[in-house]
Amino acid sequence: MRAEANVTSRVKITPPPAGYALFEALKWGNKILVDEASLSTAYFMTSNFQVVPVFTKETGSFSATSANHSYYVRAKGDMEAIWNLQPKDGRTQEVMFNPIVETGNYGKTMWTNSTLTWDEAPEWVAGSQLYGGQMFAATIQTFSALCQRPNKPLGYVQCRKVYPFKREHFNLSHESHPWLINKYTVAFRKPVEDTYSETFNGLIRYLPMQCLDPADFKFAGSKIPTYYTPVNWSIPAAV
Repeated sequence: MRAEANVTSRVKITPPPAGYALFEALKWGNKILVDEASLSTAYFMTSNFQVVPVFTKETGSFSATSANHSYYVRAKGDMEAIWNLQPKDGRTQEVMFNPIVETGNYGKTMWTNSTLTWDEAPEWVAGSQLYGGQMFAATIQTFSALCQRPNKPLGYVQCRKVYPFKREHFNLSHESHPWLINKYTVAFRKPVEDTYSETFNGLIRYLPMQCLDPADFKFAGSKIPTYYTPVNWSIPAAV
């Protein structure tokens, strides 16, 4: 009876809009990601968060940082909204944010683009990316996009359009919308290269799926982007 109660009390995953399906981004160390983008801790010689870059036609860039980034804005309540996603487990904001926000540029999943710390900066930069091992929603239909993956020559690649994160999604939960509220995932070098983890310093951290809707969030480029991911960089999500 107890087991049945646990099953019925689970929060059901809300499906994506019509025309979209749920996928799971491949994890670092996957042969495809290593071959096409060198996504392995052995290549970078350090542990890293599980960044899986996305492509935008508008910038012509296949990167999480150089051109394809957006901004969280303190004045719009984005910082508190991310904090409110976290489990109420007694941690402080310093413990939550210090490991994931870089003072300066590019060293972590978010950065301040200045000498200011995360609790001083008026906005944070967020690299447009998927998190390895986490769900996202993308179109069932595929598109042929002319792009250059990091380790491949320029060519046409079959891609899916990624459903972006909107500010209204801050009100959702990982339990019901794991494809919009992700776990912060890490690739460690021990016990073996690319050891996958959904905890960092012993803590789970929840973050928005980091392809931010340009209708809600300022984008670095001058054109409104659409995010694409190669078909072979993900698998259908088991839901």
